[in-house]
Amino acid sequence: MTDAIGGLGPAIFAAIYVCVAWIAWRTSRFIFPRKENALWRGTCVTLIALGANRLLEGTLSNIGRTVAFDQGWYGERQALQVGVVTGIVVFFSLATIIWLVILRRATASSWLVLFGIMMLIAFALVRDVSLHQIDQIIGERIFGFKLNWLLELGGLGLVVLASAWRSRDQNTRTDRRRSNG
Repeated sequence: MTDAIGGLGPAIFAAIYVCVAWIAWRTSRFIFPRKENALWRGTCVTLIALGANRLLEGTLSNIGRTVAFDQGWYGERQALQVGVVTGIVVFFSLATIIWLVILRRATASSWLVLFGIMMLIAFALVRDVSLHQIDQIIGERIFGFKLNWLLELGGLGLVVLASAWRSRDQNTRTDRRRSNG
């Protein structure tokens, strides 16, 4: 499952991940509630890891395939893949709920970055499992773009949108303090 944007798909996406990580890091510098700051800094680290994962696209699947062949259960791998995908969805749904409880007093922009990063992590893990039916779905084209690209860019877009929102709110607060003081 290779994205063919001149053969550079994974490298381009990895570069986008690094750029979005930089945007999130710049935003994190102005966030003072500790839990929210940890979320934004964790987002930076996670985005860099996801960018590296994008460069190594297919490596995890190839390792799993090799192990399945070597151990003789390649023909029955689909049940394991379905179980893993189900586990990923359940785990990240619960993790998002837990983070929302932890960040219940956080700004809406922090909630948005949380949804974006959880979406990206879950998507990357599901993509790496390489279940044939999922590969077919995310390979479908909508308006000429692969669903894979749209989902991934959508998650990255949520992080950028959250960062812009947070920066706007921060600038508004700073402007109010200057005009009152």
